[in-house]
Amino acid sequence: MFKFLNIFHFFLIITTSVTALYGEDYWLRQNSPTGKTLYKCFFADSIYGWASGDSGIIIHTSNAGANWSIQQSGITDYKIEELFFLNRRLGWAISNNYQFTGTNILITTNGGFNWINSLFPDPDLVFNTIFFLDSLSGFISGQSGVIYRTTNGGADWLRCGIDSTECPHLLPKQDLFFINSSTGFSCGGAIDYTGVVWKTINGGLNWAPFCLTPEPLNVIKQIGINKIVLMGGDFDFGANVVYSANNGISWNYELTGCFGYVTGFSLRTPAECWAVLGAAQLMAVNLDSIKPGTSWQCLPSPESEELYDIEFTSPTFGWAFGSRGSIFKYNSAIIGINGNHNNIPLAIRLYQNYPNPFNPVTIINYELRVTGYVKLVIYDAKGKEISSLINKEQSPGNYLMEWDGTNFPSGIYFCRMTAGSFSRTVKMVLLK
Repeated sequence: MFKFLNIFHFFLIITTSVTALYGEDYWLRQNSPTGKTLYKCFFADSIYGWASGDSGIIIHTSNAGANWSIQQSGITDYKIEELFFLNRRLGWAISNNYQFTGTNILITTNGGFNWINSLFPDPDLVFNTIFFLDSLSGFISGQSGVIYRTTNGGADWLRCGIDSTECPHLLPKQDLFFINSSTGFSCGGAIDYTGVVWKTINGGLNWAPFCLTPEPLNVIKQIGINKIVLMGGDFDFGANVVYSANNGISWNYELTGCFGYVTGFSLRTPAECWAVLGAAQLMAVNLDSIKPGTSWQCLPSPESEELYDIEFTSPTFGWAFGSRGSIFKYNSAIIGINGNHNNIPLAIRLYQNYPNPFNPVTIINYELRVTGYVKLVIYDAKGKEISSLINKEQSPGNYLMEWDGTNFPSGIYFCRMTAGSFSRTVKMVLLK
């Protein structure tokens, strides 16, 4: 009875939350080379991207999504569970033959034109997530609950230690993410049991679990300096979000109020987050940087498709993938020339750049409440001005500027905005 009331409650929320917004307003269907369901996507940058799914399908774009083509993974009978790329050239994929040979680890050194398939040594272990720090150091985990690491590009895999004193340590793991070579996270859990975050601070040698939610957690993202967000959920409680502002020392857990569970999410701007809820045929949107206590809007997915993954490569370029080979592109025409939703801001603000750290491009978001003369300048760590992005009068609105650090070395940089009596500086970290 309790579960039925929960589900009824979320359907009621949905019907009262989407009276003004529809997925079709924001997302436009694109031509797809496949009719097979696409579950995962990965973009190395704004130009090169991949998506994968049923029956070994991998599709690829090398022109910012103008065209997509099928790549030959060598897998025909099983789903591609995961994609991960370090750059346009070097990437990995995972597929599982659950009953016979175990986990297939695919690697490409030429952007997916060719994939080399190898079997994980233990055929009884099932993996579905992979993350590499560089071409040699990587991690793999999944349904079997264990975490393995490699220091030689996958030639050998060593089992990592997981603390078992705090909460169940061998529950399925759905995602892996490292913020640097020492600190990383994994997330997962079990339906009707608990959602767990595992954290390492010694390069993946040992992991400590934290039971945080009553529903599983599926996806991890870093959304700014020290800020980590995880999302997941189930059909009883709905989509959830876990937020940390201090790199996982403490966590805040909330429900979004949207029915279903999150399978992918991405930030369009530092303030605006979109999440896809798979079989629930919904999208959840937060307009306040996913801060604890802020509201989520529940939108029907475009054309009622089941969407499973989503990625914004810039505020104007976003992609969502799902059932029947669906590819949807974000409709940038609705955000106006300044990149906002035509709302006049309540104050002058300079937000933290996103992503941060970045390589090599980052987005700088600022708002003006009144017309004024604006200067937006980039400085290096010694205080030397290296780039002037804006130096002119601008009208009220929400503005997005892109800074490309391709020609600058790794290090700390500062972005300073002045507008009338307003002045603020944010620290940016370029990592190559």
